[in-house]
Amino acid sequence: MHYDSKPEANYDYSSVHPKKRKRWPWVLGALLAVVACAFGGVAVLGVGGAAVVNQVETEEANRTADVKITSCAKTIIDTVEVKYTIVNSGTTPRTYILDVEVKDDKGTRIGTANGLENEVKPGVTAKGTAVGTIEGGSGKFTCSLVSA
Repeated sequence: MHYDSKPEANYDYSSVHPKKRKRWPWVLGALLAVVACAFGGVAVLGVGGAAVVNQVETEEANRTADVKITSCAKTIIDTVEVKYTIVNSGTTPRTYILDVEVKDDKGTRIGTANGLENEVKPGVTAKGTAVGTIEGGSGKFTCSLVSA
């Protein structure tokens, strides 16, 4: 018996050794898909996020307009009491977190006061007091609402 080391000319070797598929196109395609989804999500979030920011800013402006400071007085121990009145002009209950700035007659910030009114119903008037500390100043000062 004689075995020739040369293969036959018409023999199809593809069934014995299947052709390997290249992996890099699939990996590259997957990476591009992830990047495209990420940028697409950011773009959608950016458009929707801007609308949410505008809504929050409008809501805060409405809450701030609902608050009126009625008095601002220094107590015995370098604290300030800021009395306020709130009338909820909205259509749903609102919570008001007040941030009041205290400035001396030269315009220098000498302190802050904070107040909280939970769930003020629409059309209802709420009265409260914000309390804070002050340092320095020449004796005369003013209180102004920063946010509510």
